[in-house]
Amino acid sequence: SGNDEKAADIAFNPVAGEYLMVYEYDASGTGTNWDIYGQRLDEDSNKIGNAFAILSSATHETKPQVAYNSTAGEYMIVAEFDSDGAGLAQIRGQRVSSGGAITGTPIGILSTNNSQNAPSIVYNPDNNEYMVGFENDYLQDGKLDILRVVLDGSGVPLFGKYNQLESYHHKNIRLDYNAAHNE
Repeated sequence: SGNDEKAADIAFNPVAGEYLMVYEYDASGTGTNWDIYGQRLDEDSNKIGNAFAILSSATHETKPQVAYNSTAGEYMIVAEFDSDGAGLAQIRGQRVSSGGAITGTPIGILSTNNSQNAPSIVYNPDNNEYMVGFENDYLQDGKLDILRVVLDGSGVPLFGKYNQLESYHHKNIRLDYNAAHNE
């Protein structure tokens, strides 16, 4: 398109033999309102249908990550959301069907008083759960903590299953699933 697109992530749907690519899109064309868009692609990277808005508001949504849920046959997208219009980033998610339709409403992952940044998401098919990890100065000690939140297969946060993993200067985490150990 004529507007900027950046920060893409992609997930594969093996049943349909297609991908969902998610990315930041400069909806206004002025750099003042970034939204999260998606584009379905076939196995040869040809576009399937048109690009569509996944997370869109009057403030910024940035740094999208996507995981494919093989149990439900849908995708979960997480991204930073400028929750107060002044730069306080929170992580929120959105389910998208394999056909590219928005499923339900945006999901707040974890409410904190500090910005949440750089989300990562992975799907665990053995438990039908997602894990979302992100940076946050949770202890307010000037160090970036890595927090994780476990969501059920429909994206509902399973409270009591979130914690601080480390308290160091971590940046840009990336989660992965180990099927051999269900972790």
